[in-house]
Parts: sequence; structure tokens; C-alpha cells
Amino acid sequence: MTSVARDPAGALVETVRQATEQCQHVEAAPQAGYADALGGVSGPEEGAMGVHCGNAASINAGALDQERPELLVYEPKDGP
Repeated sequence: MTSVARDPAGALVETVRQATEQCQHVEAAPQAGYADALGGVSGPEEGAMGVHCGNAASINAGALDQERPELLVYEPKDGP
């Protein structure tokens, strides 16, 4: 049995991690086709909702694609 067969959730996580590698920082999201979806909502202590960036084509595709997530969520570490 392969590791993927033993841990399908782990395989999904790894696929999404690889697909979003280029978007580790919010500044990279626009180049990958993502735009600010909700505006930043963060608090000074622990944060709130963070920054959501959406890809309209993925959202409107009608199907989930683990290699092209609909939304990316970022939490600023040093305030909004």
C-alpha cells in the first residue's frame, strides 16, 4: 500500500501546499490570479479573519480543484 493510499488527507494537503507554494506571501497573490476578496480584518493581538484573496475563475468553475484553490487566507504577523 502506498503512502497516498494510507493517508489520502495527507496527499491532499501536499497537493494544495505545492499548488500554493508561489503564494506564500500576500504580495504574490495577484500575479497568481488572486484578488482581495473581503478586505483585511485583523486585530492587534491575535488577528481576526486575516486577508482573503479569491480567484474568480476558480470560484465560478463549478467544481473544486485542489491544484487551484478558490481562496487563499493570510494572517498578518505584525498588524494589518
